[in-house]
Amino acid sequence: MSQNTVGAKALKFVYRFVEADDDSYHAWVLPERLPPDVFAACRRAEAVWFSDMEEYGQRGFWAWDPLKAKPVLEKFGYTLAPEVQVQAEKLAAKEKAAEAMLHLAKSTRSACPKCGKLLKLGAWGASHATLHCYSCEYTMVMDSAGREVAAGFDGEMNKKYGVTLFWERVVARQLEEATI
Repeated sequence: MSQNTVGAKALKFVYRFVEADDDSYHAWVLPERLPPDVFAACRRAEAVWFSDMEEYGQRGFWAWDPLKAKPVLEKFGYTLAPEVQVQAEKLAAKEKAAEAMLHLAKSTRSACPKCGKLLKLGAWGASHATLHCYSCEYTMVMDSAGREVAAGFDGEMNKKYGVTLFWERVVARQLEEATI
């Protein structure tokens, strides 16, 4: 491996939205090219991978995990731009919290008050999860401590929250905003 002798250069990764029909997502990209040996070392560390977008009629790109790439890049004299490091750490913490929320929600044994069937997992985030009885149109929103924050039959709850559909999204957004 060669060393970058120019000194520590701060790399400015960009976090962008990738439009891919139902499979849309966010990804880190690096607008500038790195020397082949640096890029290859990052590939070996699984810090960069190719995102093939041909299925969506778009050009593919290299997606990055800046935090995973950081130790490799440092060996070559690169650093992460401070704002990239902060944003990547925040996103990683949020992702870890969402994983914990998913695990908690999957272990919940709440039942529909009408039919008695166990509620099924719907959406989740870092601070909430929604559980549903689709046959009775009953929904419960729980917080990251596993407490029921709001629950009810969808038609009534939509009226209460003043929305046409998905009252639980209003509650979920409030919980997410409270954790920011």
